[in-house]
Amino acid sequence: MKIFIKRRSIYLSAGKLTGNERGFAFPVTLCILMLFTIVLSFKASQLVIEKRFYKEIEQFEKNQFYFLTAIKKTEEYLSSSGEDYEKAGVFEFKDCTVSYHITQAGSELLHITYSFILPGRAEVNGIAYYDRQIKKIVNWHEKG
Repeated sequence: MKIFIKRRSIYLSAGKLTGNERGFAFPVTLCILMLFTIVLSFKASQLVIEKRFYKEIEQFEKNQFYFLTAIKKTEEYLSSSGEDYEKAGVFEFKDCTVSYHITQAGSELLHITYSFILPGRAEVNGIAYYDRQIKKIVNWHEKG
């Protein structure tokens, strides 16, 4: 004996649907939600990139400040000491230690090599040239 069971459909017939039951509201809501999520993630990634950029700019400006301050201190030291100067020395700053080494580059020119040691960062080097005749740094640049 075969028993046939009539399955009831879980779907309503088209004639009995009312309001938003025709399948319009859910896809639109899903699309709006996905669009919002994409825009939010894009803005969040932009914020992270911008924050990293400003952090790098801050570190670059700090390096420039310490380099310029070390050059000024060295220039003051060399102009006041005349021919009797130390060949090496160290400057201590709040976030940085700068060591320098002075060598003779010519009859009136001194070659000064700086090493910047920043905590948590790679060592940065710089070079400056001091003219003893005019008692000024005439050329300087950072090496990386």
